[in-house]
Amino acid sequence: MTITILIGLFAVFFAYISKFIKYGLEIAWIIIFVFLAIRFDFGNDYNGYWNIYNNLTTVKLHNQVEPGWLLLNSFFFYFLGKNGFYVLVALLSLLNCTVYYVLIRKYVSPNYYWFAVFIYVFDSSLLLIQASMMRQNLAMNLLAWAFVIALGNRSKAMKMISVLSLILLSYSFHKSSLIGLIFLLLCFVRWDKIYIVLFSMAIVLFFMHEVVIGFLSDIIHSYFDSFDVYLSEGELSIGLGFLYKLAWTGLFLILNSYTTNKALYFLNNTVIVSFLVIPFQHFSSGMMGRILFYLSMFSVVVFPCFIQKFKEKYISLPMMALYVFFMLSDFVNFFNNDIWKDKFSEYHTILSIL
Repeated sequence: MTITILIGLFAVFFAYISKFIKYGLEIAWIIIFVFLAIRFDFGNDYNGYWNIYNNLTTVKLHNQVEPGWLLLNSFFFYFLGKNGFYVLVALLSLLNCTVYYVLIRKYVSPNYYWFAVFIYVFDSSLLLIQASMMRQNLAMNLLAWAFVIALGNRSKAMKMISVLSLILLSYSFHKSSLIGLIFLLLCFVRWDKIYIVLFSMAIVLFFMHEVVIGFLSDIIHSYFDSFDVYLSEGELSIGLGFLYKLAWTGLFLILNSYTTNKALYFLNNTVIVSFLVIPFQHFSSGMMGRILFYLSMFSVVVFPCFIQKFKEKYISLPMMALYVFFMLSDFVNFFNNDIWKDKFSEYHTILSIL
């Protein structure tokens, strides 16, 4: 935990002074990249991916792991042997850092680079958990890149080819990307035109989620049988966390009614659509949690962009403080959680085994 905090603070510092030095943001992401690239046995799934890499011919694995991941692992194993796994981890880390760097550089004001990096490091669903779930993280990065292209200025033909290629590629690495894609596409809908209906529907769904449980269960069992492991029920309750998310959703619904920039509208909608996922967590907390990762990765852009809209410090600073408070509370709880603390509390590097 200590190493993670120190590395994070160094990265945030360089992102902050990027206002004064030319390559501050780049240095920040180089620090994060090195932290991720040389990690060893860091995260719950690290050993699992190591075992997959070293048992590629096992038939059982071929029934559990997507073909794209097996092919990628086979390529590195063929040319580099067992040590190729560490090269693979480093290259995946490079892609991950590049995607986040591009998102921040493209959409966030330099005055708030530090806040974007802070969110990435101290939101436990970003740096920490994504370092563990390598397959889904790769699929997420590819989908995020696809949306960057879709929102860019390329020709329609080039956009279509590039985006479809990245979507298919992401699906070959993790099937959840198909469901994640559906929710991301919802972010293009002009929800502000019907935001009162949408908001009401989300709250009603919270109380009527059992109506759709049977239907969704049938879909998962029929088309995504490998995800049965995630079909565990979660608990739903109206507490401080729910009201906190409800408040942010309302703010973004109002904000989007005045937003004309297509890219920012899409990014703001990731918060709104995330709220719609909450009622279904009772149906499958594991599956819905994975879907939320596809949306929450854009928070490094969404919240800094939201805060920077307010020129008055008496508005922006309390909102930022509230967001940071909830995020750091989750960060501390993450390291005290029995599920995560054993594999994340101590940071190891490949230098200890090479």
